[in-house]
Amino acid sequence: QVDESKLKISNAPTNGYFLSAQSGGSGGMTWAEAGGGMGALVHTSTISSNTSNIVIDGIFSSTYKNYLIVGMARNDTSDVTLEMRYRQASSTVTDSSYRRTWNGNYGTTSSTVSDYGSATYGDDAISVINNMNSNTYSGAYFNITLFNPLGTVNYKNIMFQSISESVNAPKSFMNLTGNGLYYGNTTALTGLEFYLSSEQIAEATIKIYGLL
Repeated sequence: QVDESKLKISNAPTNGYFLSAQSGGSGGMTWAEAGGGMGALVHTSTISSNTSNIVIDGIFSSTYKNYLIVGMARNDTSDVTLEMRYRQASSTVTDSSYRRTWNGNYGTTSSTVSDYGSATYGDDAISVINNMNSNTYSGAYFNITLFNPLGTVNYKNIMFQSISESVNAPKSFMNLTGNGLYYGNTTALTGLEFYLSSEQIAEATIKIYGLL
């Protein structure tokens, strides 16, 4: 059996740190921050049957200041939007104090590209994917960067990208880049909720990574 004491690491461990070679240290190893911006996987949610929403709570800690959320989702019918809400004190925030902008484009089988953009102010959620189709083989994919969810001074901002097969035209794919926030208060977040605008989620995988 190998444990930390037998490795003779030169310093005390810190959550989120990784073992690094250090020739001058005791045992030749030390705990250190990972290179680059990626930390560790802190949460995975997997949905394989119809679910009204995905609630993720208790995942933010002082180890990481920012978080990357990577996911896919699929619906059974057409023309739905994937929505995200914040959670504070383990309760979903549902009042109309969310703001979102997005810009992008969609292309069809005619090779035509059409621009697409919109903004909302005073909405009850942040929309991150629009006009999702029900094609089993496509699904919709997104990544979201959430900034400083435990802070109590500033509003909680996100940036996101998403791609989905749209119902705007046959075999039409929509690509969006946007941002959003909740401006009702600056209270720390405890989690997130994802749901579809008008039906249940048929399939989804969401992974959340801490960013150092």
